[in-house]
Amino acid sequence: MIDFTVPETLYLMPQFSPGNQALQRLLALIQSSAVFVRDKSAAYLFCNSKKKVLRIIYWDGQRFIELIYRIDGGVFQWPTTEPKFMEISLFQIERLLRGDSLNPPLKSSFIFND
Repeated sequence: MIDFTVPETLYLMPQFSPGNQALQRLLALIQSSAVFVRDKSAAYLFCNSKKKVLRIIYWDGQRFIELIYRIDGGVFQWPTTEPKFMEISLFQIERLLRGDSLNPPLKSSFIFND
């Protein structure tokens, strides 16, 4: 039976993944990374260069499952930082799926001294 519970860890790959990149190549990238732990569930997120398609590779501790999420009428606000997996929160994934940036904007606060 496939277990689709929230994984223990969530990772995002800031580099863009070509839309036609073979699943086997993504799996090799995941398995060779320092963040892959065989006995812990995790989800690995990849985005294509047009920022329209999100590929989620889910590891349930026994097998990989690929999920594809496409955004219509907009683009994902995908970070383009260093070329390695970064750990993110469920809140950040929810923001990405809505088309928002990974992190909410910082609110300015002013302190006035009397």
